[in-house]
Amino acid sequence: MSRKVRIIKIKNVYGKLAGLKCSDVLIMLRPISYLADLNPEDGALVGIGSISNKILIYPGGVGSTVGSYIMYGLKVNDKKPVALLVKYVDIVTLVGSILADIPLYVIEDWDSIISLTNNSPVWIGHGCIGDEVIRIEG
Repeated sequence: MSRKVRIIKIKNVYGKLAGLKCSDVLIMLRPISYLADLNPEDGALVGIGSISNKILIYPGGVGSTVGSYIMYGLKVNDKKPVALLVKYVDIVTLVGSILADIPLYVIEDWDSIISLTNNSPVWIGHGCIGDEVIRIEG
């Protein structure tokens, strides 16, 4: 089995990382409904597992503005991810990332994410993120 490596350009929307940060990467190819999919007490996505201390990559958020408060709960419970990388910025994700103090980035080449995952709905690998690129290995 060959290792896949992608270096993908990202654009900062909110927050900064203190230098290069490496962590597990969790990629979802569907949007997240923060109210329905995320438990802020344990930092878990329903049916997937913990996002705590992971780099979370997904298209964006859906649902009502209470989702921003759910994201804030991740900070309160010390379960927040390292960073959020999205295909598009929606207002719920933007406000939630600010409230929870989670760095937020836009991925400039979403097709590279899809090719890395082979269209698997959930994909886990390892990666390192800076302020302009993410290097994903799987």
